[in-house]
Amino acid sequence: MAGAADAEPLPGSGITSGQDGVLRWVHEVNLWKNPTILITVAKVMLFAALVPALLVGVLTLFDGDGVVAALRTFAEVGGLSIGIVVVLTLIAYPLLALLMGGRYYVVFEMDAHGVKHIQLRKQFERNQALMLVTMLAGIAGSSPQTAGAGLLAASRQSLHTTFTKVRQIRINERRGVIYLAEKFSRNQIYAAPEDFAFVRDYIVSRCPKALVRGDLEARGGFAPR
Repeated sequence: MAGAADAEPLPGSGITSGQDGVLRWVHEVNLWKNPTILITVAKVMLFAALVPALLVGVLTLFDGDGVVAALRTFAEVGGLSIGIVVVLTLIAYPLLALLMGGRYYVVFEMDAHGVKHIQLRKQFERNQALMLVTMLAGIAGSSPQTAGAGLLAASRQSLHTTFTKVRQIRINERRGVIYLAEKFSRNQIYAAPEDFAFVRDYIVSRCPKALVRGDLEARGGFAPR
């Protein structure tokens, strides 16, 4: 654990700068008040529901019934599928929120090259996560392997986004989330209100190929890189 005391939070921030130059912070999402997770789950399920509707529509078209019949079939099957998904989501999401104790805890690691979203196991609480991040930030400079092993043991799953591969950034400051889109993956970066501007500007300035949309765009865009 030597070196943990050397990891210090940035002034006025919940973000810790480690000896290895990596910025780390813990974020807690209230699953009852913040609809971001619900919207994400609903989008995935709706997309999955429309795939069979599209397949049935295409088969109807290939059967020679015409474009109008194919569109009608797609609309009927798609409408039924969407209705089922809405009902299932309204039932499943509250159950998921209850199982997770109404909170979603996530750790972020960010440097000049990218950012990693690390979902913690459900038994972790905010104070435990903060202590874990502080410890990892302190030992990562001298022993990256130990730090990586410690975080792996605490994590449930993770997703890394490389800044140079980001194609689109969508910012929603009201919900405290930044959406990053690579060619084949999507990531969601959360930050507290007092840290949001710093995280947002840090990410935007390091994504040279990204189209920026959302709150930042509404304010006139980011300063030239």
